[in-house]
Amino acid sequence: MKHLTQAFAACLTLLWVPFATAATEQEHVLVTDRHAPKRDSISEVDLANYTGFVQVIDRDQFAHRFTDITDLLDTLPGIQVKQLGGLGGLSSIAIRGSGGKQVSVFLDGLLLNNPDSGSASVGDIPTVLIDRIEAYPDFTPVQLGNANLAGAINFRSRQLRRDDSGARVSLSAGSFDTRHSEVSGWGNFAHWEVIAGLNYTEADNDFPVDDELFRTDSRRRQNDGYRQHSSFLKVGRDQSNGRLSALLQHSKSEKEVASALNQQRDNATLDKESLRVQAVRDYRLGSVDLAHRGFVTRNTTQFSDANSTIGLGEDRVESEYDSFGLYNTARWQGQSLEWVAGLELRRDSIEVHDLLRQRMLTETRRDTAVLALANNWSAGDNLLVSTAVRHYLQDDHIDFSLSGDNSDSTLAASSAQLGVQWRRSSSLTFKANIGRLLRLPTLTENFGAEGLLDGNPSLSQERAFTGDAGFDWQRGTLTSSASVFYRQVDDAIITIYDSRGVGQPQNIGSSVVAGVETDLDWRALKWLTVRASATLIDSENQSNIRSAKGKQLPGIYHQSIGSGLTLSLGHSRIELDYVVHNELFYDPANAVEADRKEELSLSFSHFWRRVTVDVAARNLLDKNFLDANRFPTPGRSVTATLTLSL
Repeated sequence: MKHLTQAFAACLTLLWVPFATAATEQEHVLVTDRHAPKRDSISEVDLANYTGFVQVIDRDQFAHRFTDITDLLDTLPGIQVKQLGGLGGLSSIAIRGSGGKQVSVFLDGLLLNNPDSGSASVGDIPTVLIDRIEAYPDFTPVQLGNANLAGAINFRSRQLRRDDSGARVSLSAGSFDTRHSEVSGWGNFAHWEVIAGLNYTEADNDFPVDDELFRTDSRRRQNDGYRQHSSFLKVGRDQSNGRLSALLQHSKSEKEVASALNQQRDNATLDKESLRVQAVRDYRLGSVDLAHRGFVTRNTTQFSDANSTIGLGEDRVESEYDSFGLYNTARWQGQSLEWVAGLELRRDSIEVHDLLRQRMLTETRRDTAVLALANNWSAGDNLLVSTAVRHYLQDDHIDFSLSGDNSDSTLAASSAQLGVQWRRSSSLTFKANIGRLLRLPTLTENFGAEGLLDGNPSLSQERAFTGDAGFDWQRGTLTSSASVFYRQVDDAIITIYDSRGVGQPQNIGSSVVAGVETDLDWRALKWLTVRASATLIDSENQSNIRSAKGKQLPGIYHQSIGSGLTLSLGHSRIELDYVVHNELFYDPANAVEADRKEELSLSFSHFWRRVTVDVAARNLLDKNFLDANRFPTPGRSVTATLTLSL
């Protein structure tokens, strides 16, 4: 693996610098708001006493401008987002060289991943709802329940304001007919704290494309438009021995689905509607803190392709996805010990209907139970040792309505992780973690997809040995972190296709990913902040497929470097960001390599009393990039946002 030696050497150099300059006094770490937000629930993660690494985006970093969630995630070290087209397009999240199915996505600690596809649609979460984004590479805290092979993204919803009231109105307009409006308000009503919001977003996404990308007369992207409206209501109140809060969220979107050929006759669409209700009850019973998180959700998607531009024929298919569950958490704290236990129970049900032929295709049910137990042991004021184990029980059943057949699959598996945190001084903390992690097969992998995949109910879980080590360092206005990481994946699920073009998933994959990740944030002057980050990955495909064995894993950038400046000048702020991604292969044989991705973005914000004006220009170099083969991203775009606080 040609980059591994250089990656480790670079990280060792970074490790030595703060170690050599850190103060020698032994005391508790100095925690900033960036790493330790106020916890309103024991089900939230205490970042100050978390041995794993975490990247955070706070609301004040994006509240004054219109932005896409995928753009926010793509700014974090170690995280890559592949976007298929413009705003609202399908996307895939990779953390430290992982695949999209290997990353869990949560809303307030409750899992959003679809059990059928294994992925989550982050575009269904409007920015008006988000207060904070937390990214956990590799290791998932027990408070979030279900874990995955390659970490998690947790979206925290807007926090209630106990002693305040107000409202905000925001309007945006930009390139490719992008329009966005957002309204939110908060206050106290009849002893309840209430916050609510709604937004509407639309874009034609008819961005220019390079001539050589398509063999058609069109020089603009065809059939890539997007429209979404969403709303949320969150309420809460303090009670005698705890707190009760509830969230209601509704989202509806219409997405045109562009084809790889970019034909003017394309008219495929994907419509989605989501309704979600969840509640949290926190209280204390004797010496034990307890929390119960329950949710009910319904998602409906309808895919239509009247001209057969995406699939193999004319399609109009509707999927109804219903899910409900309860996650219970208990915590006991002693003088040097903390025990956290969790029990998650959930049921996911999916019905697939062929609306064109008026028939049901499949009816699927998945029951999942996850038992988690964690222990945090403080050896004095400076050493923390954390252990966590999870046990999974999963039972699947599917009915094939056309043939009258049915199939079942049952799986039991366990994972474990160990972490150590050593606070050498008030400014320097070292961390190290190892674990044996897993990913359970999706329903599609177990049971297949009509005409495209033959299911394999005997699939085992994907397994990985994972480790990382590094530091968090803060001295004055300088904050930095660096880590080395390693992941060995066995029994990875690979789809093998036969002469008919029909695939079947099998446990024949194996790979190694190793690398170094670092970031720095320095307020050099009162008016100037500098930031930089880098992720270098070396991967090796160790499967028995001859054309892929020994090659680098496809679909991920192996080199990512970012830098940025923020200038605060009176009532104005200027932000400049430059990102470079390189060394991505489209195929397992590494025969086709993507172009180097280089983006420069600039924004100007002016704050005057209750009014904020922001103008943001993205991808100033005006290049179409192909994160996913033959699906270009937009070139240069400009968006202006006006925000009024009431």
